[in-house]
Amino acid sequence: MVWRAPLLMLVVRVFANPYRRQLVRPRSTPPPRAWLKVNVDGAFNASMKMGGIGLVIRDSSGHFVAGHAAPFTHIRSPEQVELMAVLLAIRFVLDHGLQPVVFESDSLQVVKACNSVSSNLSILGFLYEDVTLSLADVPGSTLHHVYREANEAAHRLARQALIFASPKSWFTTPLGIISDVLFVDCNHI
Repeated sequence: MVWRAPLLMLVVRVFANPYRRQLVRPRSTPPPRAWLKVNVDGAFNASMKMGGIGLVIRDSSGHFVAGHAAPFTHIRSPEQVELMAVLLAIRFVLDHGLQPVVFESDSLQVVKACNSVSSNLSILGFLYEDVTLSLADVPGSTLHHVYREANEAAHRLARQALIFASPKSWFTTPLGIISDVLFVDCNHI
């Protein structure tokens, strides 16, 4: 079973009354002009020891450039599949010559560890090292944390990947299950 956060989050905004609360939906923000943004996510099925990875690439206008979804077996944890998602995204970008890029993930744990200067001594340390070394191969690239609500398209592809038999990629035209999210993000609805 894949856990899903609520679509809205509660934040406090200061108006005339500082105790007034307003619901705000975190949204996807575009990368700098002439850059690409790669949203990545992983989904984990503990009972089947499977992971699904989704990535969505958009240009600075918010338009879809590419998407990829891949299933993986023998996955032991959500952290492992999130790390593999970042690594797969970096390799996808390098393989297709898509640069310069900003990478975004909703896994705060993975983003903090990948951006840390200290070595990760966990059982996944080798994956963290692969991500760090691979990021260095993409000049100017950065890895940032975003809330799940701003990573919805990649999240949907990651969940869909759990039922795929093999990896799938889309260029120019996105898979239908993410079209509505891309439309909302692109039009700031």
